[in-house]
Amino acid sequence: MALAGGFYLEACLKLYKQTRLSFVERQMAGYEDEIFNHCLGTLPELFDGNPPFHGRGAISFAMNVAEVLRTLELLEKYKY
Repeated sequence: MALAGGFYLEACLKLYKQTRLSFVERQMAGYEDEIFNHCLGTLPELFDGNPPFHGRGAISFAMNVAEVLRTLELLEKYKY
């Protein structure tokens, strides 16, 4: 979900602004555990489509990490 999720979360923020801020923060919290599993500081290539969303595929995928960082930056912009 990270790569596609980044675009979705960006669209939520642009469309709904402050009202979707808590939703986006909850979505980002799900990645926190995954960053500390397997390869420290990175995210896996794929995630399960149904809960629990475990990481699959390659241990580290730079585009997923970039999307999470980009979304965190967007969150900061919409908070203030």
